[in-house]
Amino acid sequence: MPPLPSSSSSSSFPALSRRGALRLSLGGMAMASVPGLGWAATGLAAPVPADGLPRGVPEAHGVSSAAILAFLDEAERGAFELHGFMLWRRGQVLAEGWWEPYGPQRRHMTHSLTKSVTVCAVGMAVAEGRFGLDDKVVSFFPEHLPPVVSPNLAAMTVRDLLSMRTGHAAMTSGSVWRQIRTSWIAEFFKIPVVNPPGTQFVYTSAATYMLSAIVTKTTGQPVADYLKPRFFEPLGITGYEWEVGPEGISPGANGLSWKTVDSLKLGILHAQNGVWNGRQVLTKEWVDAVHRPHTKDKYGYQWWLGPNGAYNADGLFGQYAVVFPAHDAVLAINAALPPKAGFNAGLLYKHFPAAFENAPADGGQASAALRRRMAGLRLLPPVRPTSSPVAAAVSGQRYEFPDNPDRIKAA
Repeated sequence: MPPLPSSSSSSSFPALSRRGALRLSLGGMAMASVPGLGWAATGLAAPVPADGLPRGVPEAHGVSSAAILAFLDEAERGAFELHGFMLWRRGQVLAEGWWEPYGPQRRHMTHSLTKSVTVCAVGMAVAEGRFGLDDKVVSFFPEHLPPVVSPNLAAMTVRDLLSMRTGHAAMTSGSVWRQIRTSWIAEFFKIPVVNPPGTQFVYTSAATYMLSAIVTKTTGQPVADYLKPRFFEPLGITGYEWEVGPEGISPGANGLSWKTVDSLKLGILHAQNGVWNGRQVLTKEWVDAVHRPHTKDKYGYQWWLGPNGAYNADGLFGQYAVVFPAHDAVLAINAALPPKAGFNAGLLYKHFPAAFENAPADGGQASAALRRRMAGLRLLPPVRPTSSPVAAAVSGQRYEFPDNPDRIKAA
């Protein structure tokens, strides 16, 4: 089937590939990672990278180089395929890397991490008074309602969509509706609401789609367009693409592709209580609400809850923006991980936030070891030129072909 159209920013980047070697740098500048030497030692101001985020050295911000090294080592031992990795703490990016041909300027599909971006639009629309959390879902779309509206469906609220407590018995994947070219709102209202809304957690992309539809209904814009001046532009996020489905409505639950640094910025915005460069982009009350445990120890508003107050935007195959509020830190990852690989509990939360605790003032040998380790990390051996003994026999020859569907005459 043809792909959905998309909303995108003006920049564009090449398609993704999954081969190559990791290019990882601490602080973005080699000189800044040498003990005793940095931009301050030169008398020059450290240049600010194009993404607008300053770079720093792990130990200078209370992060252990040895712990970062241990995380990368264990990821490799476990055959976890990481594509991009950025770690931020206390205002600076402290470690970052990509496996070639992945790089800082390449877009990556985010899958359900998209949900945590859509919910930003919900928070902004609520703050603008366009709708409320206790508004009934059926009230927005009378033209799409079934002939008989059950009491449970009639009772469903925006808050129930946010917390994934719609009353549905099972998940609806984003892939289910992609083949449908008629209204997805009507499809949502066909799903039986078997439980009273607000009582049971059932993760479903259908709920986030309806949040996207409500934003579009009340603002007159697809979520990507609504967010452009309110979120993307203030954070300096460019080069993104976001699919648009029937009726000009974004799927909401998925469809967004952007760079690793953009996932990092999403997390930083929340770590900073909604503030970006002095501007209140999201209200602090909304940031507090999205990681409040609306389902105990599991889920907030379109964000998953982790241990010790951490919370994360989480997309299929390992797309993460992890916020550690108690440590003023954010970790962003793009990857290709099999579902239920045990990455979160078995690796991510094993090493973080432990890496932020009891870090030495000087990384010493660990910093040097980390730099060496990072310089040699590869997913596959380097591609080497090869030759074939057949080449000499066929080179320069002309071959004619019989009639064929591709109408190839000769080569």
